[in-house]
Amino acid sequence: MKTRLFSLVLVLGLVLAFVPAVQAQGGGDEFLCWGLSAADCTILTTAMANNENMQSFGVNFTAEARVNGLAAAAAMMGESSDVPAEIALNASGSGSVVIAAESVPPIAAQMALQGSMSAGPDVEQGTINLVIKDGVFYFSEDGSSWFGTTFEDLMDSAELEGMMDMFRGDVTDGPLSPEDLLSGDPTQLLEAAGLGADVAKLLETPGFIAQQRLPDEKIDGQMMYVYQMTVDFAPLFASSDFQTLLNQAMTAAVQEDPESAQMLMMVPMLMNGIQVTMNRTIKVGADDGFAHGFAVTLDIAFDLGAIMASAGGTSSTQIPPITIHLNFDLSFNQINQAFNIQAPANAQMVSPDEMGVSK
Repeated sequence: MKTRLFSLVLVLGLVLAFVPAVQAQGGGDEFLCWGLSAADCTILTTAMANNENMQSFGVNFTAEARVNGLAAAAAMMGESSDVPAEIALNASGSGSVVIAAESVPPIAAQMALQGSMSAGPDVEQGTINLVIKDGVFYFSEDGSSWFGTTFEDLMDSAELEGMMDMFRGDVTDGPLSPEDLLSGDPTQLLEAAGLGADVAKLLETPGFIAQQRLPDEKIDGQMMYVYQMTVDFAPLFASSDFQTLLNQAMTAAVQEDPESAQMLMMVPMLMNGIQVTMNRTIKVGADDGFAHGFAVTLDIAFDLGAIMASAGGTSSTQIPPITIHLNFDLSFNQINQAFNIQAPANAQMVSPDEMGVSK
């Protein structure tokens, strides 16, 4: 059952974490409407309000996470050659969801899901059919033999709970979660860095954030208004306002914990070698006023050569950057239409232990 567990955790985690988040996506109107006209702002804010009240919908999603450059960097630093050149995770799925507030989780769903994870030559992949009904998760690899376990039992598993915690993080309580990273909101990153009180001023940095309305697209017979936001952290990191706030934050941190001074001295060096860009796209139906498409791409590059140069080091060999690429693309269709989601007949109920989850 390990393959079933992998597919379930890999793709179900994405669905449960991101679908509710996107329904309520947008944050404050000021950021959602950044750089747009009043008319376009009204279109977006109305769409977000409409999506919060969706009662059912068809859904398609793809998700990708990829890390490159670790092997070359490890080799340059004399570390193990076992580090894979690339680590990649891919997931996709489609199906239907009905909001069911009386159950836990508060949805009924029917999904066909695929996922793969690779680390160098090692590849793990799985395909799974999933039904969620009345608080029970039913899954099948072949579409005919079904197994089920309750949401309560599944979440009571210590191992699975730890995995799912990655998707439920709060930036005020700890590191950024994938949900925060893929929210398309740079304020999450700034607040996580302890700069929450000064976010409004930093957002005004020239070249940091831009948003525009792109040409309309036609999807499933309906015209879509398309809005794309681009975020480039390079102008922010180079700005005097950010540098001042960073120095203030470092000074305060050293006063609170003097032993952290040496580690904090590395922060400016790291800032010289990191590049972060994000793109967020929202597509709003011209006829029904719902947000039908939401996509976020996040790219991070660590230029080890630049970091070493900032530290006063030299290298005769070019060190390739370590790159991180995250992409999430979600689309809604058949909004508020009727879906008949039924529990599979003759499903065999199993425990988390039988799924391969340790308690």
